[in-house]
Amino acid sequence: MRHALVLLALLAPLPAGALGLQDLDGRWQGEGALVLADEPAQRLRCQLRLSAAGDRGMFFSGRCATSQGAQSFHYRLSEPQPGQVLAENLSDPPDALPPRMQGRSDAQGVQFQAEGGASFELARDGDGLRLIIAGHDRRGPARGEARLTLRE
Repeated sequence: MRHALVLLALLAPLPAGALGLQDLDGRWQGEGALVLADEPAQRLRCQLRLSAAGDRGMFFSGRCATSQGAQSFHYRLSEPQPGQVLAENLSDPPDALPPRMQGRSDAQGVQFQAEGGASFELARDGDGLRLIIAGHDRRGPARGEARLTLRE
């Protein structure tokens, strides 16, 4: 029953205001492409889990992979005010991802980034989500985009 309610909420038209974190609850999976510096695009596969973490908060965890490697992540997202998003890296031991990020939520989705430019963005895409990740490594800029569908 809960899954049916989540699905109905996802298919309902979005209100004109901000897209709340709780609107993204569920397990998401899909694929797209990752471009590293000037290399050819690689197939990118991602799995995400967004689950409630108290009042106005979510756990955002997942794993994205290409044939060259994979990266897992685990953040706690909070909305101290409507439209404002804070992200805290919960990886233990600490990983190379930013320890804290901040951003916004609005009718288009949720976006948060670190001072160095690394970012995550989740945007509604019909009945799914579009995940956009960006950052920099020793080879230069990296940008990945995957279309995700709700699995449960």
